[in-house]
Amino acid sequence: MTAPDSPAPRPQVIERAFLIGKDIQHSLSPTIWQGVFTELGLAWTYGLRDVEVEELDAVLDELRNAQYVGANVTMPYKQWAYERADERDLWVERAGVCNWIAWRDGRWTSTNTDAQGCTALLSETEPVERALVLGAGGAAGAVLAALDGRASHVVVSARTRDKAERRAEHAATWLPAVTTVDWDDRIAAAAEADLIVNTTPIGMAQWPGSPLGDFVPSRDVRIMDAVYGRAPTVLETQADTWGVPFTCGIAFLEAQATALLSEFGVEHAPGGVVARQLSGAIGRDPRHWTRHES
Repeated sequence: MTAPDSPAPRPQVIERAFLIGKDIQHSLSPTIWQGVFTELGLAWTYGLRDVEVEELDAVLDELRNAQYVGANVTMPYKQWAYERADERDLWVERAGVCNWIAWRDGRWTSTNTDAQGCTALLSETEPVERALVLGAGGAAGAVLAALDGRASHVVVSARTRDKAERRAEHAATWLPAVTTVDWDDRIAAAAEADLIVNTTPIGMAQWPGSPLGDFVPSRDVRIMDAVYGRAPTVLETQADTWGVPFTCGIAFLEAQATALLSEFGVEHAPGGVVARQLSGAIGRDPRHWTRHES
């Protein structure tokens, strides 16, 4: 009598990457990446490392394990990762921070997929004469890196003027013209801009409102917002009222995650795989330079 065939063994699920940060338990990254891996037929998971500064060295030791392809890094540790990296690609050098670090051939390598993703988003629309970047943090650095060849003159405005000036001075090594204005003068700068990019936290639940206040453009302007949530930000609502092209923070997140696929060794992912997972996790679709249909 022949014994029935044994069921095929289930593939071992391996954690392939994780996110390093502080107070990140709310992060949607594991849900989104788990969905991406499942759709791609990969038995992988994506984890979180919510750690204190004194635990960072131990986290890096984890990454030396060959099962890991690397780790994303979020606030407040992007600068730490930049300083720990042995190799920094052009995106990292220009952005001034890294959001991906990996152990490769005995060295810590790094990249900035925010800059790569923003470059992809900006390539979907025409170059502009004048761009205004609001904020001077890591996201602003990524945007400034991506504006190479996309704007003739870039203006940076942040609450802390010296941070804006440092960003502008660094970006002047690849941008044809970059200047700064005080935060209180950002509205006048917005009135002259063809592209406005918000990289400040204004628009998040804990930072309600719009970085543009009650501004109303007198010309056609394109707007990109790095902030995202389950509901439209005030800036998105304003853009829809004005009827101008708008790119949301979900699209920003989609673009940087798509850029990260190659770090996982995925070169030919089905179109829209990241967007589908983002839409399911956040409840809204990414917007790429769309106007509100009245």
